[in-house]
Amino acid sequence: MRLLVLLSNMEYEVGGPARSRAPLAAASDLAVAVRADDLAFVIHQTLGLQSLRSGAFDEALTHFTAAEPLLRSATDLDAVKMLLNRGVVNLERLDLVAARRDFARCLDRAAGHPELLTLAMMATHNLGWVEHLSGHQPAALQRMSDAADLGGGAAPAVALLDRARVLIEAGLTDDADATLREAAEQFRQGRAWASLAETELSGAQVALLTGRFDLARRLAGSARTRFRRRGNVSWRRRAELVLLAGDLSAGRPPGLLAAPALRLADEFAADELTTYAKSARLLGCEALLAAGRRSEAAAVFATIAPPRRTDIVELRLQQRTVAAQLARAAGDAALAARQVRRGLDELVRHQAQFGSVDLQTASALHGRRLAALDLDLALERGRPADVFAALERGRAQSRRLVPVTPPADASASSLVELRRLTATLHEIGADPGRRAEAQDVRERISEVEDRLRGLAWRSAGLGPAHAGAALARVRERLAQRGRQLVVLGRHRGDLVAVVLGAGRPRLVGLPGAARAGALARTVRADLDVVARSRVPERLRTSATASATHKLAALERLLLEPLGLSDAPLVVVPTADLSTLPWSCLPSLVGRPVEVAPTAGAWWQRAGSGGGQADDVLPARVVALAGPGVPAAVDEVARVAATWPGTRVFTGPAATGQAFAEQGSTATIAHLAAHGHHVAQNPLFSSLDLADGPLFAYELDAAQVPAHVVLSACELGQATVRPGEESLGLTSVLLQLGARCVVAGVAEVGDELAAEVMVGYHRRLAGGADTAVALADAIAATGRPVPFVCFGAAVRFAAPA
Repeated sequence: MRLLVLLSNMEYEVGGPARSRAPLAAASDLAVAVRADDLAFVIHQTLGLQSLRSGAFDEALTHFTAAEPLLRSATDLDAVKMLLNRGVVNLERLDLVAARRDFARCLDRAAGHPELLTLAMMATHNLGWVEHLSGHQPAALQRMSDAADLGGGAAPAVALLDRARVLIEAGLTDDADATLREAAEQFRQGRAWASLAETELSGAQVALLTGRFDLARRLAGSARTRFRRRGNVSWRRRAELVLLAGDLSAGRPPGLLAAPALRLADEFAADELTTYAKSARLLGCEALLAAGRRSEAAAVFATIAPPRRTDIVELRLQQRTVAAQLARAAGDAALAARQVRRGLDELVRHQAQFGSVDLQTASALHGRRLAALDLDLALERGRPADVFAALERGRAQSRRLVPVTPPADASASSLVELRRLTATLHEIGADPGRRAEAQDVRERISEVEDRLRGLAWRSAGLGPAHAGAALARVRERLAQRGRQLVVLGRHRGDLVAVVLGAGRPRLVGLPGAARAGALARTVRADLDVVARSRVPERLRTSATASATHKLAALERLLLEPLGLSDAPLVVVPTADLSTLPWSCLPSLVGRPVEVAPTAGAWWQRAGSGGGQADDVLPARVVALAGPGVPAAVDEVARVAATWPGTRVFTGPAATGQAFAEQGSTATIAHLAAHGHHVAQNPLFSSLDLADGPLFAYELDAAQVPAHVVLSACELGQATVRPGEESLGLTSVLLQLGARCVVAGVAEVGDELAAEVMVGYHRRLAGGADTAVALADAIAATGRPVPFVCFGAAVRFAAPA
């Protein structure tokens, strides 16, 4: 009988259910004849598993239910398999209570049996999937990590596929892509074609989320073909749903897509796959709306259940988006706006579960469509206050959260290894004879960084730290401080600006400014060339002329249309302009400029000491001189001479530990140290100190002073993510509680940086705020210096 079961499984792999049932029927007859309950259990379990793999979940549950009374007769191995597989069926049916119960029973039955370790690992991993579907992503990642730590002989590709699905939900699309590629390669090697199709389908979802519609259609089409060949109807329909979504996003005539989407919805509903049915109906609604068939879309939408906690965040936000689109089409702009705001509030709650700044910023990707619709509605009304509020809502989500640093004991050994590897890579440099070694070290660095990020991803969030600020309150603070403010937003390829200052708020269109982001990147490259000491003078002259030309072009695109006064300026830029060297623009040379992530963030930081314009902090200064910066020791000595009582750390004493210990009591930290912005992994941007790099990843809110000065290298750089979020050392410092960070967004020569910084601290000690002191110190050089004042300007009490 066991051989007949084995034969059935082999036939299933070759030809699907049509060829597998005859051997099982024969085995069942024998089991009944000899009254072998243990073998009858195995037959029900096998039938259930084959039905599960074919996507026939109701049928699978029927077989597993029939096996339940025979559990006592089953071997531990067979019982654990059944409970594990039934838990998977309950997952597919979104019966999370039953799924959690089955996996827990599976672990209980497997306990004390080392030979069942692989199945215990799978059950633990699936408990992580339960947490994922329950909306608890950090707990999901923790469970999946626990499963990997158990070991066992399960195919790691399955765990990789599930991990990628959690990363998609979190918005970490690059990481999901890389994980899916690894899983796909393992599935190909194992000739696991059904699992490969699932991997392709997840890849299509990533491509759809990131706007790569042709790739989404190609991957979904390939997955559909693989599922069809295996007779897996349920998964074929899922692939068709993603394919239709790709068609709609790519601009295929929507009138041709509505009927197939609604047909799929009915088929999913018949199989009690409610999540997929809802997604298909929403897609049908969007297609009908795009085709101008509003009444039909409204009739379909009325049949859709309200958002549920078990819906993935993308589906919940899709439902809010469609509801807003319907209200807008019906002429009810107020209802449309309410639906948008409810969706963005749901996104905040989703983000607030994460302690990792990495996940907080990445998950903003899911709100991109809602934020764009919010801005559309505000621009239709044409009121600056509405546009201001929409821009703030669209970009303030993760910036309202406080990141959580993983426990030191969990990450300490990995950080030590990462410092050692990074130091080795710097030592190798560009030595052509050690290229192979350098590649090995880079691969090892990537592995350690992934391990550390995984630790951070498991940290639960603390919830929203603060609410945004209303326009009236921002205007009040601007008046107190004598500032004007510009909030920039991107709308369908162009830029718009809201200008606040003296007089009424103004809304200004910036046609043609879409190319400003590209200009900002190239002007930074020119300034990098100008800063390098070993560049031929002819090349330096050319780069200087190029930078001057591009800065003038940026001035014309971004500032001239705004009609600004001569008052100090606060800029809330789009993500791609967050690292523009604003202080180098012609009309801003010598003018105080603050660059803030949101107007609300500036408002909060500009009044942290009580909200008054004369808010002054005591000056408690720590200064560190990192290795490899020739002028650093002299620079920190001159900073210390400006601020009596400064705690100075040079040579071997200038360590990350010194910064951590002193930063908790300091109000100003001056770091004259080289550093590195890691574009692909910005949390591992770092400062070079005596004991190795100090990574953004390991900074803790308790260690970050009110004001941080990064005087060397381009540590103001940031990586821009698809959801209009940017991440780098400066943004991490601000999110951890720094009120103001001064950093370079392009390279600055060591001697020029020291000159500016000494002048900066002299002016700061003389009573100027950080923005005024920086503007004056840069202007005094007569040269373009790409230091930027991030956050909100702060003043400090002059030394006694």
